[in-house]
Amino acid sequence: MKQALTITPELGALIGRLGKDIDEGIPAGMTSLLADLEAEAVQEAPEDTSNLVNSITSYVTDGGRTGVLKATAPYALFVHEGTAPHVILPKDKKALAWPGGAHPVKKVNHPGTKANPFFIRAMDKVDMPASFEEGLQNFLDRRGW
Repeated sequence: MKQALTITPELGALIGRLGKDIDEGIPAGMTSLLADLEAEAVQEAPEDTSNLVNSITSYVTDGGRTGVLKATAPYALFVHEGTAPHVILPKDKKALAWPGGAHPVKKVNHPGTKANPFFIRAMDKVDMPASFEEGLQNFLDRRGW
């Protein structure tokens, strides 16, 4: 059995409009997804001083086809990935000292820091396809679809 489909001028115009609206709606979907990821990352990040939490940001690039979620605090990577044991030496002085320390020391053997992968936990908690779809659908609804 053979089926034929003829695209009428009206259907062609509708398909063309839908394609254009979907292309323009992709950034809306990505923005929705990033907003959900950013909100969840803020909830998952450790909040000792709030510097790390306040540094979490996101943006859409590449015509809406790429989303970037990042933390700009200088130590964010160390918190997220952890650190191996390492020696801390003074940079400009002969010894290290800090409030509450017993006395100045020439070096500190730091035991390392356990990883706290807050971005990974955020991505695990967000239903990314649904979040993207919601943003795209909201855009299409505003366009009358």
